[in-house]
Amino acid sequence: MTTIKTKFRPSSVPGKKGTVVYRIIHRRMVRTVSSAVHIGADEWKRLQERKEDSGLADIRMKVEYGEHLIRDIAAGLDLESRSYTAEDVARLFRESGKSCYFIRYIRCAGETMKADGRHGTAHNYLSAANSLSAFLGGRDIAVCAVTDRLMESYAHWLNGRGVCRNSLSFYMRVLRAAYNKAAGEGLTRQAYPFRNVYTGIERTVKRAVSEETVSALYRIPLRDRSPLSMARDLFLFSYCARGMAFVDMAYLRKSDICGGILSYRRHKTGQRLEVRMESIMDTIVQRYRDVSSSYVFPILREGSDEAVSYRKYRTMLRYYNSLLKRLSAISGIGLRLTSYTARHSWATAARAHGIALPVISAAMGHTSEKTTDIYLAAIDSGTIDDANRKIIGKLLHDSTVSS
Repeated sequence: MTTIKTKFRPSSVPGKKGTVVYRIIHRRMVRTVSSAVHIGADEWKRLQERKEDSGLADIRMKVEYGEHLIRDIAAGLDLESRSYTAEDVARLFRESGKSCYFIRYIRCAGETMKADGRHGTAHNYLSAANSLSAFLGGRDIAVCAVTDRLMESYAHWLNGRGVCRNSLSFYMRVLRAAYNKAAGEGLTRQAYPFRNVYTGIERTVKRAVSEETVSALYRIPLRDRSPLSMARDLFLFSYCARGMAFVDMAYLRKSDICGGILSYRRHKTGQRLEVRMESIMDTIVQRYRDVSSSYVFPILREGSDEAVSYRKYRTMLRYYNSLLKRLSAISGIGLRLTSYTARHSWATAARAHGIALPVISAAMGHTSEKTTDIYLAAIDSGTIDDANRKIIGKLLHDSTVSS
């Protein structure tokens, strides 16, 4: 049994703040370790009174963090079923650090990912950190204090705010990854606090539009080079390029198109894809030809660093979706268009044309499943291009007939 007593050690220098220390008692051995909390004697007195005091909230949290961490270390040593001393606990406490808070840890990890160019993952980490921080009322929590009960309460809070199951799972999976990373670094013992919360992926209804709807969108009279016209062009290019994602269109460079073939690597999976350029795609590309930029579309700025480009991409994605919403209203589609709609619509059209699921999977660059990898090895790009030509032919035929 390990006992912890929190004490205050005044400074020997007049006017200087003292230090909060922990006395660790185990089998009659006593060791004292200093915390990172430095306060005055008056603050310590108010802390001991245990009254609600907003001015001491952060200090109290830091003090309690140290207590949690020491108990956590002792519990971990108990689980190892070996003899240990108070000195062992004190040593591990010093080695593990005295200011490791979970949200701060996640944000630091996110900043490191940004520096490594992993902007998408960094964005996910920071989003999850902000959500958990909101649940905690803006406060932080010790890594070792992340428990299954706390995560269950957080899940209940998310449900109460109307967050869908897949979004809830997204936050939990990101937080779990950060927690596992912290546990792997020895900042806490692995307690599996996410075992009782949902971390799966629930199937959702994909909001695809029909081929007739895409054709109708193609025929809407819009002013050339207007924001709405550009949004439509991007939507149609995505559709004709086998559901190309907006992020891949944003980073698409002129050098990626050569000899009538568009060749690019998916940002999400790293899969290399090749798409035969069809006439409608060429027409759209020529509309945005700019000799001063190496990008195909005017989404990102030339010469910007990775962090600036990523922020610009996120801003333009929001703008693109807002324009698609306006296009939906103008065209009378009755269904809100989003950046994902073109991708889902191409897959639905391909299925309607009797194109086999393995071909569709290969065409869209799905590589997360082993079966898809097998499909990719078995299907040549010509088969996929022929399938895509059927879909684009239907788009152009419908538009010609209606004209």
